[in-house]
Amino acid sequence: SRKFLAACLDLAANAKPKKQTEGVAAAMALVFGMRASEITSLQVRDLDAGGTIIRITHAKSQAGIRSLQVPEWFRPHLQRLAEGKQQTEPLVGHNRTWLHRNVRAICRQAGVTEAPPHGLRGTHADLALLAAATPLSVSKALGHESLTTTYRHYADEGITQRREHERAVEFLAPPRPREIEPATPTSSSSTLPN
Repeated sequence: SRKFLAACLDLAANAKPKKQTEGVAAAMALVFGMRASEITSLQVRDLDAGGTIIRITHAKSQAGIRSLQVPEWFRPHLQRLAEGKQQTEPLVGHNRTWLHRNVRAICRQAGVTEAPPHGLRGTHADLALLAAATPLSVSKALGHESLTTTYRHYADEGITQRREHERAVEFLAPPRPREIEPATPTSSSSTLPN
């Protein structure tokens, strides 16, 4: 995923607008876990609050309509895509087939296993869980109505179970040794200095 994202960001930094669009659109599948149809249906107006929020308004279910926080490092790329466009214009301006071809080409360029944009949703889910996101927050970010969908099709439930186990094991760690206190005289005949 790091190699893929690096290849996307290399394209996004390209001087040619076509290459920028390719890089940003492909990265969105991994960074946000968005469906290909969600990426390609975005309009400029869906980039909100100075580029800090991206709103998904065209989704396959009511749960899919959502707002996602845009990481600070990714905001300039999205803002560059929106630059000079009207609010109702497409942000990406291509269809799902284009995005599928583009993501696969970037995978080859990065030297990683080819994956479709939809496959990057699962990678997004697993990475979020590894970074200690709650399963519910991952499910909501993917636009799912239930955790069952998230675990059945996208996320590795074992990641959550391992993280829970790791937290439980932390409580089993032995206490740190206390500093040894100096012995105090018990006899009443001893005198202590003032």
